[in-house]
Amino acid sequence: YNFLKIETSLNKRRTDEATKSGLPAIQTSYFGEPLIRRDLHKPIACAGKKGIMDVFITTNGSLLSKTRAQELIDAGVSRIHISIDAYSERSYDKIRRKGYFKRVLNNTHSLIRMKGAGKLPIVRVSFCKNSINEHETDSFINYWREHGADQVAIQEYLNEEPARAYLFPEKRRIVDDFVCLDPFRRLS
Repeated sequence: YNFLKIETSLNKRRTDEATKSGLPAIQTSYFGEPLIRRDLHKPIACAGKKGIMDVFITTNGSLLSKTRAQELIDAGVSRIHISIDAYSERSYDKIRRKGYFKRVLNNTHSLIRMKGAGKLPIVRVSFCKNSINEHETDSFINYWREHGADQVAIQEYLNEEPARAYLFPEKRRIVDDFVCLDPFRRLS
């Protein structure tokens, strides 16, 4: 059987069902790299044709070649979030072992140039602050503001223990003031 063909038909059926219920947005992945799917632009285009206003992806940027970027732009993706997490190659290599810092930078710069200022998709670069990269926070913000990112997001590293405490209350060992809202606002 052809796995991609089955998956495409399942995605189409899910999109049809969701639009009947008034779904306004689709995130194409949740924990994982969406660009490993070579025809990702097809379900994105399908969602746009069905009236879904916001179709976005989160990627590490390593597979976001010029060809892939153009396919996504042409398909109508509304937002591309790129998790970079470092300003320097040294920090990047510690955080994303076997990463491709220079490739990610080049891919991100190409995407920004290709889409043009003030046009979709919105390009968001993010940085998850931790003990390895926190000294680079200001440099990261300034660099990407100067180089055309639409949004620059700085996130705080969140120890997984608070989330685990909600999932497994019998193992709760901390004061739990964290609530993850994703189960109440996203379908994965």
